[in-house]
Amino acid sequence: MNTIIVNSSRIIATGMLAVMILFLSGMGSMAQSQSIEIIIKNESTQQPISNVLFRYGQETGVTAENGLISLNFAPETRLELSHISFGSRILSADEVLRSAEIGYLLWLERTNLMQPLTVVSVRAGEQSRRVITPQQQDKLSHDGGSFLSKLPSF
Repeated sequence: MNTIIVNSSRIIATGMLAVMILFLSGMGSMAQSQSIEIIIKNESTQQPISNVLFRYGQETGVTAENGLISLNFAPETRLELSHISFGSRILSADEVLRSAEIGYLLWLERTNLMQPLTVVSVRAGEQSRRVITPQQQDKLSHDGGSFLSKLPSF
């Protein structure tokens, strides 16, 4: 009878030790998962950049108006950024950590050069022909949609 009690107390002690080891190993992995925040800013104006697409390992998202990205830091993971006015940028793990330490990342806006566009229309019937010449404000539009929407036939 004493043998059974001794063996069961050893089993309980071994089980408790295993639970403690699992608990402590989980705590260690939680300590390694460090939450970091980086504000993406325009280098020229120092203002936050909204709508920056980002990918960091399995995490993806878009910055809000405050330009903030919140990540769970993972060593050896690159941060990929993309924005229509700023282009694409890839930060190494060291650059991510350095940006997190200072709290922000400066990004220089790029100049987008657009080539001229010719719109051709084929009409089935005889209609009056009209030549449309774009004005300066039309040339500065971000796409041809605003220019084309001014046409009555569109």
